[in-house]
Amino acid sequence: MLQSIFKQLWNCKENNIWLVLELLIVFCLIWYMVDYMFVLSYNKSTPDHKNLHHAWLINISEYQNNQRNYQETENDPESRMANFERIIQTLRNNPGVEAVAISFNQSYPGTGSTWNYSFQTKKDSTSGYTGQLVMFDPRYDFFRVFGYSKENGKKEVSVSDFNWSAVRNVVLSRSAADVLFPDEQPEGQEIYLSHNWNEPYKVAGIIDNVKLFDFLRPQYNYYTSMLLTAENIKNAHISVRSKPTVSDKMFKENFQKETAKLLNKGNFYFKSIASHQYINDNSSTVKEISKEIQLRVSLMIFFLLNILLCILGTFWYQVNQRKGEIGIRKAIGASNRNINKSLILESLCLLAIAMIPALLIEYQFVHRGILETLGTESNFIAGEYLPDKKFLRFLITNFITGCIMAVIIIIAIWVPAKKSSRYGTGRSNKI
Repeated sequence: MLQSIFKQLWNCKENNIWLVLELLIVFCLIWYMVDYMFVLSYNKSTPDHKNLHHAWLINISEYQNNQRNYQETENDPESRMANFERIIQTLRNNPGVEAVAISFNQSYPGTGSTWNYSFQTKKDSTSGYTGQLVMFDPRYDFFRVFGYSKENGKKEVSVSDFNWSAVRNVVLSRSAADVLFPDEQPEGQEIYLSHNWNEPYKVAGIIDNVKLFDFLRPQYNYYTSMLLTAENIKNAHISVRSKPTVSDKMFKENFQKETAKLLNKGNFYFKSIASHQYINDNSSTVKEISKEIQLRVSLMIFFLLNILLCILGTFWYQVNQRKGEIGIRKAIGASNRNINKSLILESLCLLAIAMIPALLIEYQFVHRGILETLGTESNFIAGEYLPDKKFLRFLITNFITGCIMAVIIIIAIWVPAKKSSRYGTGRSNKI
């Protein structure tokens, strides 16, 4: 049967050449967008061991000396520190608050801002692993506020689970621990900021990986302590976790109505409260990725509709030109089902022919590293990462593309194939 199909394709080679060329171009375009969506979907499927639900950012601002409410007597370091600590204590006493965290330099989750530092070990002094340095006051519970965990989400984590007695104790994310200490236990080991061998950081423990955003791969994280002082208050951020028994809407309303006014201490005043989940979802990075997804999905739909209409028109024309041939096949006993099957197989054979040069073209893009989304290395990787396995990823994305194209082609030729099977049956031959 295949021999007769290829013979028929050869007989109509003038029309089929143009169809193969279009299939080739559209296949490559669809593959590029499938590859992009494959990476995003894979990233989203990787575990993200944090929980931003019920986590809130409390924005506290400070009056300046040119403002009406500014108090000169409250501006000395001791007064500022005392007032800020009163604000924190007020939050801790709030019956709807489960935990409070103090972090620095916008290193809390979901902000999109990162303080990247490279760490290495003396055993492998040639390799540095860049990741986010997260700084928080260990007297408060940063890990609990953001729902961090260890042992692949099996155990919740608290800051008190680790020893912070030394200034440069550090907790590693699982991904950072795996690359820094691939063959030994990290706890108690020392790591160093790149080429700074005089100030070691001692590993106090390991927690699970977290991601900056859902569609990004896990990154290396280094968690270290910084005590709140009058000098770093301006870089400090207060976050709280509300109790799960209270709805977010109710907590926010009660907080603004009852607690907000209690946070006005000295020159500090309550400015706003915002959900960390909302901050995450409305960050510029998430919005850019969402727009990129919408654009690529729209283009994919456009190309698929284009190929659908093109193949529909082409086969409609070819079927109309092959009335005599179809009539003869009916006369010698070919059933409607056999004719439909034959035309569908012809179209799938054209797809298979188009895929051969398409794969060669795509492989050149992959091999030469032209495509940004294919096989790119990053400092934000966590052990085994499927999209970095270029050949396997190439096979998977092309298989998905082939399935999509095959479904579109079958849909496109179904109507003309159905019409063709009526020739020679005594029905109308009008198409």
